[in-house]
Amino acid sequence: MPNNLDTYHQHNHRKLTRILVVDDDPDITGVIVKALNERENRIVSMNRMEVVLESSCELATYDVAIVDLFMPGIGGIEGIKRIKERNPNCKAIAISGGWGEMCVSDALSAAKKIGADMVLAKPFRIRDIRDAVSRVLQV
Repeated sequence: MPNNLDTYHQHNHRKLTRILVVDDDPDITGVIVKALNERENRIVSMNRMEVVLESSCELATYDVAIVDLFMPGIGGIEGIKRIKERNPNCKAIAISGGWGEMCVSDALSAAKKIGADMVLAKPFRIRDIRDAVSRVLQV
């Protein structure tokens, strides 16, 4: 049964953009969710890729996945590959601040090679994440 928000958007012919945010840092996730909540989006945030992959039936419904590359357990590189396998239409935005010996540019380059549609280095500005989502949806 649709809720009032779904009915409002259907009535006004606006499509809700479904966005998945996966980052183990709750501060980063909070900033992204807050930045994107101001627009016509339905956002789900999770802190582990394993949880995302266990809910595979929902995975097919996302338009955009914003994924941190370095997290405990299954990281973003493997996560993006699996998301794209299950939902080829989902646009992936990889985010990273690097980790250990791996610099940010190498991490983001690896993400592009496995199918990320866009990459953003941490820290980023709120405007950057909004622009990234807009850009990947226009392609």
